[in-house]
Amino acid sequence: MFFTSVSEDFVQFVWKYSLYESSGLYTTCGQQVQVISPGEQNTIGGPDFFQAKIQLEDTLWIGNVEIHISNREWYQHKHHLDEAYNNVILHVVLEGQAEPVILANQRRVPSLLIGQLIFKETLQSYNSLQQNVKRFIPCQDLIAPKEAFLFHHLYLNLAIERLERKIKEIETDMHWTQGDLDMSFLILLFRHFGSPVNKQPFEQLARSLEYKHIEKQRTSLKQLESFLFGMANLLHNQDEYAKQLNDEFSYTKNLYGLEVFVQTSAWKFSGIRPVSFPTLRLAQLAALLYKNPRPLSFILQAPDVAELRATFVSEPSKYWETHYAFGREWKEKSVGLSAVFIDKLIVNVVVPFIFFYGQQTGQDDFKERAFQFLEEIKAEDNALIKKYRKYDFQAKSALDSQALIQLYTNYCAQKRCLSCKWGYLLLKRNLLRK
Repeated sequence: MFFTSVSEDFVQFVWKYSLYESSGLYTTCGQQVQVISPGEQNTIGGPDFFQAKIQLEDTLWIGNVEIHISNREWYQHKHHLDEAYNNVILHVVLEGQAEPVILANQRRVPSLLIGQLIFKETLQSYNSLQQNVKRFIPCQDLIAPKEAFLFHHLYLNLAIERLERKIKEIETDMHWTQGDLDMSFLILLFRHFGSPVNKQPFEQLARSLEYKHIEKQRTSLKQLESFLFGMANLLHNQDEYAKQLNDEFSYTKNLYGLEVFVQTSAWKFSGIRPVSFPTLRLAQLAALLYKNPRPLSFILQAPDVAELRATFVSEPSKYWETHYAFGREWKEKSVGLSAVFIDKLIVNVVVPFIFFYGQQTGQDDFKERAFQFLEEIKAEDNALIKKYRKYDFQAKSALDSQALIQLYTNYCAQKRCLSCKWGYLLLKRNLLRK
């Protein structure tokens, strides 16, 4: 066998799941080996596997296992000088000459050459996954027709992984707001109103606001619009409506000593469809906050998706029915949030926040409700999900599509096949069919 493209991660994977011929094993110095347990994989510093159980001749050894591509790496990594490796009982090597290695305490540890023992099917599948070929996902050529449905039982773990990543953002916001739930939710909401192109200025705008000012500006929808557009630094157009809003904001700014932090140049308009222009999105936010300045309280009480959707239904002022930006007209239309956009907000804002709230308060019913909402909403229908469907990956609910997004971004796009449970199943598949 040739191992030019094999990584140490792969050898660790082979050892962990015993993907090699394990009968009749001998160390390079002739000792008979029986692997009772490969040990527990260590993902931080130190030996690769802890608490392995290895029978060497008539003696059962319990200790650590270190894995390398070649024997010389033991000394290149200076393990022979590191006391953290003194409990190593076996040195597993992929290829080459593998003499016993020396520990810092001068004990000699036997080496096991594993390369020629790796199952051929496993190596072939791994090489296919690692080929530098332009493919949507590394395993697309290994998936048999209609086989991807077997992966569906792994979706829940992937969806949880994605939720945990989003919750880290919320935790950062909570730290910044000093534990203010309403303000943290507002920041997350603004961030996703601007996603992906205007995510940064929307977030910066949210962080520049104070709830006491939002609530004072709710005397009318127009007044609240003037406040938000003024704080967003978007009232420089000579359009008559923009002038009116600017006059009102100038008074408010002086009255409360407000400071504008967002640069006008931060807002992006090019390459965006008019329905996603930051001006229209901000008008929609104004309508939402005019209806309810603290939407979190309603969201936490919502028993189902229908109630959640109702929370986000609001209509911007009449001006926006004929304009998508100041001075830019379009055919008169309803400019409330679309059903698709509302569902995106529920998936990316509401669900993570409800789950986070359940974690923080120890109320599991909120966490269960978060998954209930994901299962009630239809799967996202973006380009990524369409590509997965070509390979028979199911995506019926938002939980499914969120799982597939996590699969692609965290595993497929990075070729982390050895960390992927589907990759593991594919690498073992041919063996199971024997």
